[in-house]
Amino acid sequence: MASEPAVTTAVVGAQGSRGVRYCAAAAGLLLLMLALALLSARDMSITYDETGHLRYGRQLLHGEARRFDDSKMPVSALNALPGVVAAALPPGVLRNALAGLYSARVPTMLAGVVLAWLVWRWSRRLWGERGALLSLLLCAFDPNLLAHARLVTTDVWIALAFAVVLYLFWRLAEEPTAGRGAALAAAFALAQVVKYSAVLLAPLLLLLAAVRWGPEAVAAWRQGERSQVRRRATRLAVGVVIALILTVGVIDAAFLGDRVFTPFGEYRFHSSTLSNAQRELPALAALPVPVAYPYLEGLDWVHHRERTGEGYGRIYLRGELREHGGFPGYYLWAWLYKVPLPAQALLLAALVIAWRRRRQLRWRRDLAVLLLPPLLLAIHLNFFFRAQMGVRYSLLLFPPLYVFAGILAARASWAGLAPRRARLAAGAVAAAGAWLVVSVLSWHPFYISYFNELLRDRRQAWRVLADSNLDWGQNERYIKRWLAAHPRAVLEPPRPQPGTIVVRTNFLVGVLADDRFAWLRRLDPVDQVAYSYLVFEVEPEDLPAAARAATGPAASQPPR
Repeated sequence: MASEPAVTTAVVGAQGSRGVRYCAAAAGLLLLMLALALLSARDMSITYDETGHLRYGRQLLHGEARRFDDSKMPVSALNALPGVVAAALPPGVLRNALAGLYSARVPTMLAGVVLAWLVWRWSRRLWGERGALLSLLLCAFDPNLLAHARLVTTDVWIALAFAVVLYLFWRLAEEPTAGRGAALAAAFALAQVVKYSAVLLAPLLLLLAAVRWGPEAVAAWRQGERSQVRRRATRLAVGVVIALILTVGVIDAAFLGDRVFTPFGEYRFHSSTLSNAQRELPALAALPVPVAYPYLEGLDWVHHRERTGEGYGRIYLRGELREHGGFPGYYLWAWLYKVPLPAQALLLAALVIAWRRRRQLRWRRDLAVLLLPPLLLAIHLNFFFRAQMGVRYSLLLFPPLYVFAGILAARASWAGLAPRRARLAAGAVAAAGAWLVVSVLSWHPFYISYFNELLRDRRQAWRVLADSNLDWGQNERYIKRWLAAHPRAVLEPPRPQPGTIVVRTNFLVGVLADDRFAWLRRLDPVDQVAYSYLVFEVEPEDLPAAARAATGPAASQPPR
């Protein structure tokens, strides 16, 4: 008996030592993720949407909340903050550094790192140190998250907001307290000024609450404990009302109180939904709307554009263009090619393990919050959402799934297996992790254009997907350098001609409603520049008949 304290102390010390090593590994992964973002953003040109987000952020910091388009949100003020600080500094190195686009992108990079940290923390609470490290690896080496964590846009911010809200709901479901309820309400309120997709959190949270507490309430009601059920329902209703009041307050503050309490009838709506409501419900005309005017204006505008496709250009998938309406299952195809294959394999394996351990897991408390939101959002995106312009719209699905995947590295997941089979399983997970790292880094620094190994020839990515999946205007610096080294090449000539022709992929496929280069689609590129520009060697006989007749013998001469 005298030896037991020493043995216990030694075991605890060993566990503590392992814990320190796991935490150091996690810190290393987070720093590596930040370094990859910082390094890969150095030569990126400004992308299509960044100008608008940065402009609106600056506008808010200067006291103006009026909209100039539909989707820009107050969170972009965080990206604009370095530039505003720079304007107050004297001329010098620091001012020049803070005033540039690169500094404006850093807050999004930090948001991506915080998101990865949250995935690690959540997974650690569920699956332990090893599970947390696997979840963090999947998140830190998500090429789509890396790609958009370097931009002045809201896609990574909303992924972080969703993850925070779901995590805090899980904590509340674990142990309901007033403090945890207040934290959840605050996170929900802040999410509403990040991106309009945050409105989907409301039905998701209600569904998760029904899954978590509904069966208990029904059982208590049947057992005659009806007063207790009523008290819990009343507390929940009061909490929801307080959360809504807080949400309205946060929205109004974020939009600088711009035209709060504007009567409903004085709004100028774009969507048929609210326009019809104005027309068919005149009693609402004098009703003052308690939220800032730009918030409801933008929500209506986003809904109108998503329903009509106005301003989106064409939707492209696997060689087919559609003006609007999109493709059912678009995001399934996007995930198939844009999500790393080892990540897909690990997520499927996690489902198998969870089913195998279904009797030991707490599905309603722990797993519902990880699996139901991604499932429902996936259904919404694939079959009801028409703005099919890139995998970036689905970034918010993946952090909960990465937390879930940590089950593969939990010690209890392999309990009962023979030692040899357990070692094989652990080796398979490690091999998948190594494959993930190699696959993603092989595209550095061109993460926006990432495709997994289902695409055997990277020059053919445009035959599957385009738009922000491949070309978002991010590589103009690379093409300028390439053209300087290849003076005989011609960038996007106004009419068909022979020689070395370079075309941006979005122009080639026609998503911008420009079919000038439709004649090139039947040819295969011979090279690529930064994956978003394709190089073709065009012979005179490759030209359309009309172009051959127009150019005549001169067509055989290369451009100069």
